[in-house]
Amino acid sequence: MENIGRESHFLESYNVHEKPEVKKAGERKSKRTHRSSASFNRSERIEAHIERLEEIFLHPDEETRERRIKFFKEKYLYPEFLVSQNKDKFPESHFDFMLKQAQERGMEEVVFSEEEKTKERENVKERQKISLDAWINYLISDECQYPSDIKYFAMQGVLKLGSFNTNNYKFNERKQPQRTTTSFAEIDRESLSIVLGALDAKHHHRDVSSYSSTLLDLIDKKRSFGDMYSSVMKELDEKTDKQGLLPITDGKWKTFAQNSDPNELIKTLSGKRSNLCIADIGSATQYLSNGSVEVYFSNNHAGVATLPRIAIASKDEMGVYEIRGTYNKNEDIDPDISSTDILSKKAKTIKNGESFLKKDADMKRVTELYDKSFKVDNKTKEREYLKPELTKEDLIFLYELNDHIDGFGYKKDSRSAEIIDKRNIKDDLSYALDIPKEQISTTKEEALKGDINYHYGSLDLRGLTSAEGLTLPQSVGGSLDLEGLTSAEGLTLPQSVGGGLDLRGLTSAEGLTLPQSVGGYLYLQGLNHDEKNKLRKKYPQLKIK
Repeated sequence: MENIGRESHFLESYNVHEKPEVKKAGERKSKRTHRSSASFNRSERIEAHIERLEEIFLHPDEETRERRIKFFKEKYLYPEFLVSQNKDKFPESHFDFMLKQAQERGMEEVVFSEEEKTKERENVKERQKISLDAWINYLISDECQYPSDIKYFAMQGVLKLGSFNTNNYKFNERKQPQRTTTSFAEIDRESLSIVLGALDAKHHHRDVSSYSSTLLDLIDKKRSFGDMYSSVMKELDEKTDKQGLLPITDGKWKTFAQNSDPNELIKTLSGKRSNLCIADIGSATQYLSNGSVEVYFSNNHAGVATLPRIAIASKDEMGVYEIRGTYNKNEDIDPDISSTDILSKKAKTIKNGESFLKKDADMKRVTELYDKSFKVDNKTKEREYLKPELTKEDLIFLYELNDHIDGFGYKKDSRSAEIIDKRNIKDDLSYALDIPKEQISTTKEEALKGDINYHYGSLDLRGLTSAEGLTLPQSVGGSLDLEGLTSAEGLTLPQSVGGGLDLRGLTSAEGLTLPQSVGGYLYLQGLNHDEKNKLRKKYPQLKIK
């Protein structure tokens, strides 16, 4: 390890010298050097620990190195930093999230058996293990030529990185590793090399002129690795020419076959700011073990297909099961690609692909309405609202009055909400539904005043314990939550509910008349099996849980 003389080691500022394993390394070295452990100062203890890690991870004999690394991982790293397989510690919320995802994809009611839960717990741990190993393997590889103390600082920071907040470019802290199901952060090699280079230059007295003042300031202030890493990611995203390349849609598809090397997939996405989860080694490995992945790359200015735009995951038995874009962290497909027939043509050639064509059509329609509503400055990205006149059909689609708008991202495409935010909602709905504005509500107070034909949005009335005096709108566009009611006495429900309807507090179906239409699930867990079956026969169109 590089000798930094009498100068205090920079890791002292992060209290590394107080770690039990660092103190132990100092004691071990004191025995070898016949010095009193008390005579070892903070920096010497840190150096002893780094030297000990070098004996494990950088041992010149390959067989010895692999054996020591395996032992270190299995004895120290995995037990402390991977999710627990104990079902009492493993968060049940993970299965709730999986259920929600299944529902959003239109799948039938999913019930996880204990065997399936055990398998999923194993899968989560394996994904974490692969993503953690990826960091270790990269940091000890010949490709990563930085001093050991710099790499140690980075690895300690990686172990604390939780989920990434795309709104403020910050990592959440990984506070309870054994109860955390997210994989370790994706390796952004471009950002990582800049951070490691700046740390090396700053702490080992090299030229720092090539690094941004923002990053150097974070180092001076002794901020965390996560802060430095996310800061550089943000800087690179802001400087990248990706936006300038989006209007170029010509390109080609590339197939990554099932069980092929996931590193080949990752290489094609590296440094491209793809936003795809498969850019992470753990996710790429899992996807390719399940089936094939096809990625559409558009051309750069030189006519070479390099920029990833669409990713399609398929399985032999079921065909396409996921389509994602690279436009943003939500993995939406960008407007330029959405306006072409690239995806629709491809979908027709793949098993189950045509089931995704509604999403493709919906995204094209959203793009059309967005372009009609906003003028975007290509340089500043500032938007000017154009106050367009929309047809009745446009409004019915935009406000999802007859059907939901489906997209390819994990969340709803935000562009429709951006359009609605600029418009007069009651004027639009009055025109689209042919009803007076006075019979439209947008707040809970308006919805409960009576004589309301349509309520825009959801209604959260879970605090009600009685339906006495309750007058609900004839139709609710979003979800309706009445879980606090225990009796249907005096309850007149809307004729239609666009989202889910929560009546789980009801203990009897006596006097209960259900809506003719419920867009989501109808929750009636408080009723017994026989009562729910009777309602299923009476209302076969409703999804009763």
